[in-house]
Amino acid sequence: MKKTYLKWLLPIMFLFLAIGITCFIYSGVVRKNITDTELKYTASLLEDRLNETDIIVKTIIDYNNLTEVALQKLNYKDNKEIIVSLLEACAKNEMVVSSIICKSDGSGYNEKGSTVSLRGEPFFDEIKQTYDKGGKGLVLITDSDLAGAVKLAVVNSVVFNNDQKGYLISTVFVKDIAARLFDSMLDFDDAALISLSGKIVASYEKNGSFVNKPGDDFWMDKPVNISVEAIKLNISQKTKYISEIGKYGYIIAVPSKVTNGAVVIIMAHDQLSKLLGFKMRVFWLFVLIICLVIVLCIAIFALLRYLQNYLRKKKLEKLRGNSKRDELTGLYNADGSFAEIDKYIVNSQDRRGLLFCLYIEDFSRLRAERGKEAADKIIRQFSDELSKRYRSSDIIGRISDAEFVIFMKDISDPKDIRKQVDELHMFLYDLKTDETRDEKIVNPLAGGAMYPNDGTDAEKLLHAARIALEKSKHDGHRLISF
Repeated sequence: MKKTYLKWLLPIMFLFLAIGITCFIYSGVVRKNITDTELKYTASLLEDRLNETDIIVKTIIDYNNLTEVALQKLNYKDNKEIIVSLLEACAKNEMVVSSIICKSDGSGYNEKGSTVSLRGEPFFDEIKQTYDKGGKGLVLITDSDLAGAVKLAVVNSVVFNNDQKGYLISTVFVKDIAARLFDSMLDFDDAALISLSGKIVASYEKNGSFVNKPGDDFWMDKPVNISVEAIKLNISQKTKYISEIGKYGYIIAVPSKVTNGAVVIIMAHDQLSKLLGFKMRVFWLFVLIICLVIVLCIAIFALLRYLQNYLRKKKLEKLRGNSKRDELTGLYNADGSFAEIDKYIVNSQDRRGLLFCLYIEDFSRLRAERGKEAADKIIRQFSDELSKRYRSSDIIGRISDAEFVIFMKDISDPKDIRKQVDELHMFLYDLKTDETRDEKIVNPLAGGAMYPNDGTDAEKLLHAARIALEKSKHDGHRLISF
């Protein structure tokens, strides 16, 4: 039993060892795939949000461009009401804080018609330097009483119909842009919307405060192994950039389709690990479930195997206990022979019967010399010959390895008995099988008993027939004694 358990236990142990090693090795591949998937998902999410922001900014730019065309046909002073209505249209955009029209000296008015002055504002000096000769673009407003907070200005240079030069300026709160880009995102080390040069336009808010100050250089004090030039090239080509930063973490750059800027995020390894931790636990849970399923399958298989063996054993025991037939010859076995003879005796009333007991002498020696297969063949052919010679109503059985019984029903007349004895004697004398055709190596002996004279049940009859068989052996093989 212990060897059987060991036979099953060792393969199962090797199976789980192989599964463990495979899963440990494959866990690295799984982690890398999950990391790549999460980085691509984050880049895709940022791209979607940036596209939404770009659409809004693009709408503001389009409104400004259309308004610029209309202003070229108007007079700054005489058509103020019309210009204010145009500014109101620009300011209706959901993100626009204010729309301003001003002359080249900085004096002007907003969408409400209120007078404003941009003289002395640093951002206005930047506008004049950049767009004095015309053009359009974006300017970051970081320090201004007018702005009140960091804003992004969409600027169009304007020439009125009286050749008066000026500027159309629509402003957007940078915090609104940042909220649209980074709200409910992962916990980054650093993130910002930057221009191609690296100037921060909108910063990522972490723990209630902005990580970077708008207007600063985003690439200052960053890990040295960040390939800034490669990132700038991807931004200029409008291509997403995802890369690992040595032992530090990862960087993602998603370019804007409207401006020359991009959203850039930097994520440390431990931050990504927090995100991957759950999914890796799911992976190991999946491995555990697989192992449990395998254990369950093995347990079910073992249980079914045990039940199968148990039922087979019980069935064999039942067959052995209840079967009346000998497996080798198909004749009645000992129990079957006795049961059938006793059954006849119980129902016989005044009928008689004749029992012969046959024994193949030295059969053990024959089996040793010729082998089991040849010996079994002799037994089967001997049994077949008995079945052919006697009536179907007679009881023929093999009650031990080389011992047979023949019970002939309704035999009582001395002439019939003599006839049966002579026929059996000739059968035993002439007996030949495939194994004994060329030589006489099978010596059957026979003894007889009469019912009810020699016994009133099967066992007593057999006992009497065995005594007669011993007498036949002593008197000579050609005789059948009673």
